[in-house]
Amino acid sequence: MIDARLVGPALAAWAGALVSLVGLTSIDALDSRRAGALYVMALGVLAALVAVAGLLVVRRGATVVITVAAGALGVLASAGQIAGWTSPALVAAMSTQAEVRGTIGGPVRTSMDTAFVPLAVDQVTTRHATVHAQVPVTLTVPRFTDIPAAGTPVSVIGRLRPAGNSVTSAAYLNAEEVLARGPASRMHRAAQSIRESLARSLPDAPPGGSALVAGLAIGDEQHMSPELVEQMRNSGLAHLTAVSGGNVAMVVGAVLGIAWMIRLPMVVRVLCALAALGFYVVVVHPQPSVLRAAVMGSVVVVSLVVGGRRSGPSILAAAVLILVVLAPSLSARWGFALSVAATAGIVLLAPALQRAVTESRWGHRVPVPVTMAATITIAAQIATAPVLLAMGAFVGLAAIPANLVSMPVVPLITLAGLGAAVLAVVPVGEAPADFLAWIGAWAGEWIARVAAVASQVEVLRIRGSAPLAILALGGAVAIGVAHLRRHRRDQGGVRPSAVAVAGVISTAVIVWSAFPPSARSWPPRGWLMTQCDVGQGDALVVAPRDGAGAVVIDVGPSARAIDSCLSDLGVHHVSAVVLTHFHADHVGGLTGLIDGRRVDAVFATVYDEPVEQFRGVGHELRRRGMSMRRLLAGSTIDVGSSTYRVLWPRRIITGGRISNGSIANNASLVLEANLDGVRVLLTGDIEPPAQAALVSGPGGFDVVKIPHHGSAHQHPLFAPWAQADLAVVSAGSGNRFGHPSPDTLQAWIDTGARVVRTDQSGDVAIVRSGDGSLGFATRRDMLGSS
Repeated sequence: MIDARLVGPALAAWAGALVSLVGLTSIDALDSRRAGALYVMALGVLAALVAVAGLLVVRRGATVVITVAAGALGVLASAGQIAGWTSPALVAAMSTQAEVRGTIGGPVRTSMDTAFVPLAVDQVTTRHATVHAQVPVTLTVPRFTDIPAAGTPVSVIGRLRPAGNSVTSAAYLNAEEVLARGPASRMHRAAQSIRESLARSLPDAPPGGSALVAGLAIGDEQHMSPELVEQMRNSGLAHLTAVSGGNVAMVVGAVLGIAWMIRLPMVVRVLCALAALGFYVVVVHPQPSVLRAAVMGSVVVVSLVVGGRRSGPSILAAAVLILVVLAPSLSARWGFALSVAATAGIVLLAPALQRAVTESRWGHRVPVPVTMAATITIAAQIATAPVLLAMGAFVGLAAIPANLVSMPVVPLITLAGLGAAVLAVVPVGEAPADFLAWIGAWAGEWIARVAAVASQVEVLRIRGSAPLAILALGGAVAIGVAHLRRHRRDQGGVRPSAVAVAGVISTAVIVWSAFPPSARSWPPRGWLMTQCDVGQGDALVVAPRDGAGAVVIDVGPSARAIDSCLSDLGVHHVSAVVLTHFHADHVGGLTGLIDGRRVDAVFATVYDEPVEQFRGVGHELRRRGMSMRRLLAGSTIDVGSSTYRVLWPRRIITGGRISNGSIANNASLVLEANLDGVRVLLTGDIEPPAQAALVSGPGGFDVVKIPHHGSAHQHPLFAPWAQADLAVVSAGSGNRFGHPSPDTLQAWIDTGARVVRTDQSGDVAIVRSGDGSLGFATRRDMLGSS
């Protein structure tokens, strides 16, 4: 008999925490956010009291009361967290110089020129007051700053600023000085030694395999190339790029196995396993995803020990309930939903699939280990499909064989990596550690190559959306209810109606609160424009506003890439398409934009070279009954309340030693746009001669698209003239041109610009927060740091 009594309360707590968190963090003003949190807390307490009072009067419906109380508890947990993060004293410290004391966490994330370091704050001192507050803050420092190790108490001089709609950080701290106040604890020092030892042991080649060992064994993902990250996502293997519940279960299982072999008593075995698990969490950093993995991995082990499929749902539900109440920010993280779904699939669905296979006519011919591996993989894929669809990730048939051929080497990678890390710090010489690291790296390379192949398979590959997720989730609920009804008829047991009603209602709340248009993971709230990741090319989308459609500047080399970017942004109406020049990497994707969308007008430069691409664009437009308007300096494009002013070309630059390609580049349209007070410069592929002509005019822009994919061919005065706050460069990962040039990037950084590039970050959105400040949001970070 399946014990599902805690499923309803766990889902209710999750839904309550999520609704409260999403709703409150959508309030931009911090004082209003705090007032909302206190109001929600009062409502949560009232709901719990009403439920308990109703039980005392009616003396029935205990399941409903417990479910309501759990939902209220989730609401209270999120609201309490937000109230603590927005205390008046802490809000008063925002945007002021402060000394912040706390403890360094991990892991460190990096972007182009900035490192983001978790900091557990316990004290904030300004000129006017000292605030004692236990809040998480994200420390921002230049990328190559020497940061003390995790666990080190520090004092940071810097300026606090609001974290916008973040559900994981109370504030950002722009650091000017970071000083250690003492050493890290002995345990943290030991963990750091293990991390550094593994890094030394891993071979330089194969790079993909070594990066996966570091990610799977100790949660260090910073060595993975953007190309590998993308391939792992598209092949359905993204869950292997970091520590997961399965890896934790392997560690615990290995410790229990060794303890059993040396005949330790059961109590000692359990204590050894718990001690190993605790230290492993410290080694890989006790970040939310790792804590989640520890709990979920323990759920798998405990459920198999104490009752498997029968008690598994309640053990999983209890874990969800505890995690959501203790760390409510988990309720809004994709990784948490994926972990819960995968664990539920393994505990509930895998045994049924395995039994169905073994009872079939050909099942006895399949070895049991193969059957177990296949059914566990398929169960996890089925269970996580609704979540992946809701994320907007790719779901396809290739994910199943890719996982089947990858999963056998995952334990080898994890245990070999950890073994190498441990052996490297004990006095047995370097050879054993190097040997284990070499084995793990080549096992990781197998997964990297599987990902590279599977990511290219397009058969039945679907990009997710909220409606597809709801459809898949509804089907999963219907199957679950049908199974419960049959189980009850055959054996008696849980009442399916209560579980089904609680599950459907809670799931509906979760889906609709997590995936409304205003809160989808992509595009981010408040986006002004997005530089699409179209490979080695250019395509930029300005968000629709004032009832008009979007404006698209260039369309990249691939129809599929620009169509995917626009679909992800929800763009179905384009008021203006601007083709800066006719090189294929800027116009090749035109059909991907114009097919299936309303396009009002197309604009282009006056220079018609290269002639093949120019004629191709004209042909595609004429086929659809469209025309093309040509622009020169002084022309304007009016879309809604925004005006795009053409600054260049004033003339076509020819003669001397300028090649035909450079003539076309220098004839690129250069546009200045004012987007609700934000000055934007869009530069096409202009080279030094055109750049020199522009710097004679007024400069100073908020956002600039760096010319010509950040090539080394730049005028030395152009970046200082532009004086950009934010600069974005579009280039393809591993392109043969070496774009963007490190010297070019450094030139923009030296002017004070914050620089981000599509080859490392994927789609890049420029966003404006409630206080008017500008910032970046990247597609890979929003879907990869779940």
